[in-house]
Amino acid sequence: MVSADADCLGYGASTGGNATAVGADRALAALAEAASTALTTAALGPEAVGQVVLAAAGEEYLLNERTVTQALAVPAAEYTRASDILAMYHSSAVEPAGVALVAGTGAVAGRFRNLVTERRVDGTGWLLGDRGSGFWIGRKIVRAVAADLDEAGEPTELTRLVVEELGLEPAQGDRSALLAALVSWAYNGQPVRLARLAPLAFRAEATDEQAAAITAEAELALARTLRLVRDGHDELPVVLGGSVVVQGVLRPGRPSGGALKRELAGADVRTAHDGVAGAAIVGLLHSNAVVDSDTLARLTRSIDELRAASS
Repeated sequence: MVSADADCLGYGASTGGNATAVGADRALAALAEAASTALTTAALGPEAVGQVVLAAAGEEYLLNERTVTQALAVPAAEYTRASDILAMYHSSAVEPAGVALVAGTGAVAGRFRNLVTERRVDGTGWLLGDRGSGFWIGRKIVRAVAADLDEAGEPTELTRLVVEELGLEPAQGDRSALLAALVSWAYNGQPVRLARLAPLAFRAEATDEQAAAITAEAELALARTLRLVRDGHDELPVVLGGSVVVQGVLRPGRPSGGALKRELAGADVRTAHDGVAGAAIVGLLHSNAVVDSDTLARLTRSIDELRAASS
């Protein structure tokens, strides 16, 4: 909940709001829960809401103006739909033109000008793309581990890490039982949860060849995605977001010289924690408010304060 002068009045969080991944009903319930918490924190009712900005991944038809405003009980509010990557970009940049690369569970990049997406690359979901994403890495990991347990592939340290992460407990280290448990876990749940395993590849890459190959391929894929979306516009600021990029590929202390670092050489690079501030900035810009770096700094500070108070 943000005021017209860019102060965060209330903050709320819930589970995932990507309707493509979790379904429209669950996404709407999550949005309603987060909005209700934010309004309660602000000591305001739904009637105080004049504008709703939904910055989300997933197919737009699954969450539309009618269903969202009804779920939030604000049918008279002005409604703006924005992409999650546009919100991520404006969480760390107020320049009207720029680029964002986001790689968490999924992976996508976009180039923007005056709130319009000029170019978008990937973001096609776990089944068709999201190259270099957490899911993409997680799938590579479980395939390597399954091959190891089946003795059809090379031994890898990832096997031990995955067994520990998932809490698999076969009798006396029975490899066939481990494989069966892994297969059961992988198939009995939403596919995107494979992204949970992605940090294991970065943990093992210094000592395990298969882990190193997976992270190198992921970084190469993300570098290519970024290069395609920049398309020669190297002067534009680049905002990076998502755990795979920030805490994995470009984490402090990781050996330098990778494909993504080379692609970013000389660029004005910034990072964003999430798209919350950016969604508010998008709303302010749609309302023709004057937004500058001080506006973003003040908004970010007030969001962080309420986020900390709610944790």
